[in-house]
Amino acid sequence: MLNAMTVPILIRLYKIKTRNKELSQQEISSCDLLPPTLMSDNEILWGTHEIVARKELMEDDIDFPMLVEYRVTRNDSTYMCFAWGTGMKVLSSISNVPDEIINNNNCIGVYGGLPLHKLNVALKDGDGFSIDDLRNKRNEKKRITVFKLFELSENMDIDMFNKETGGLTRKEYIEWTRLRK
Repeated sequence: MLNAMTVPILIRLYKIKTRNKELSQQEISSCDLLPPTLMSDNEILWGTHEIVARKELMEDDIDFPMLVEYRVTRNDSTYMCFAWGTGMKVLSSISNVPDEIINNNNCIGVYGGLPLHKLNVALKDGDGFSIDDLRNKRNEKKRITVFKLFELSENMDIDMFNKETGGLTRKEYIEWTRLRK
């Protein structure tokens, strides 16, 4: 569901804005994390941003957008994909899909740099979820509809979904990242 001409990285910003460069790692990591977003790896590789601390990944740190995509192929067949984490579920025979899903363009883009505007919105009063993420408060009706279409339990969490669809649980994802170091 992601077509990018870059190496996208999944990032989470801390919900804090300060000019104080002397904050300890403990002070920073005690702040809430915003939902994840994708950005290009270029600013990291170029050293644009100062690395001030390292944090061991914990299961609660692992969060992925909840996305749905409705597509019409060149031969006019339709399918719908639901992705959450590394798992994906596809419906190839769909009918009576509500307009709110059909008219939804959920192709996620990749920010070229840190999306600081998301931090500013979240600090004011937003939930920090992108407009495409089904967890965004504005998408509650759409999320409920998608869960019904894909026959998913309303109580399902990201680990349950990934176990069911062959994706990685948060614990497995952490292990996978450790193998890549």
